Amino acid sequence: MLVCSVSQLRRRAAIAADVAEAAIALDSPGTGNVVFATLVDDPASVGEFVDAYLGEIMLEVASAADAIDAYLPAIYNAAMVEAAAADSAQDAAPAVLFTTFSSASAGVALSNGNLTATHTNTTANIGARSVDYKSTTGKYYWEVLIVAFHSSTDCVGITTSAGTYANMVAGGASGGLVYFPGIDNTYSNGSGVSIGFGAVAGDRICMAFDAANHTFWLRKNGGNWNNNATHNPATNVGGLVVAGSSVAPAIAFGSSGAINDAFTADFGSSAFTYAVPSGFSGWTV
Repeated sequence: MLVCSVSQLRRRAAIAADVAEAAIALDSPGTGNVVFATLVDDPASVGEFVDAYLGEIMLEVASAADAIDAYLPAIYNAAMVEAAAADSAQDAAPAVLFTTFSSASAGVALSNGNLTATHTNTTANIGARSVDYKSTTGKYYWEVLIVAFHSSTDCVGITTSAGTYANMVAGGASGGLVYFPGIDNTYSNGSGVSIGFGAVAGDRICMAFDAANHTFWLRKNGGNWNNNATHNPATNVGGLVVAGSSVAPAIAFGSSGAINDAFTADFGSSAFTYAVPSGFSGWTV
């Protein structure tokens, strides 16, 4: 008997349901919304490519090297503040530098950051002066501590650029204005002026110079300027006139027997011992 195969074809309609395959991660999904909700990394890697907006989940902390080419909200800009590194360039004003002794004679040793000058041999008429000269501007204050001295020819003060240590010791005109603590003598441009006080080791000679007016004051420790209650650098009263276009603080040892005599200056690099007159400051460079 002949069997017709047409009757077997009806069962093929059920095969599609039997071979249904579970979707794997590599399959291309049909609806993007569902996949994004289930496959988002936490947190997202910066190496992944996502072609849809995922909101704040994808935000990455910006580094200083990132380039931003679009307007971002203020809250994002605030997040980009970077802590300054130790090697960041600063635009603040540079530190103030103060003068020191320099150009010391042979036989004068400088120490303590070139602020102490000591007479080390028997040579007379030697000394040390500041590295910086002033001419027409500024008001300057400094102090000189008498460390040790025994000579009537040791002196401290201010000298001209043309002056020598021999000029200072002799009270010459080009020697500037100098004070001899051992004998209470002051010479201003070659003329003697009695201030009225002597000094001993341990005393500080305070000095003030107004470059615009070329006037000079001195006092011992915290006493009156020029030993006069009415003299005052702050008001330009009672100043001794200093000749010479450019002047600098200086000390001089005038005796061959002044071995180990020494003076220490404070030009402003350390706190001053006594009050600075109003409008004056340390001797800067």
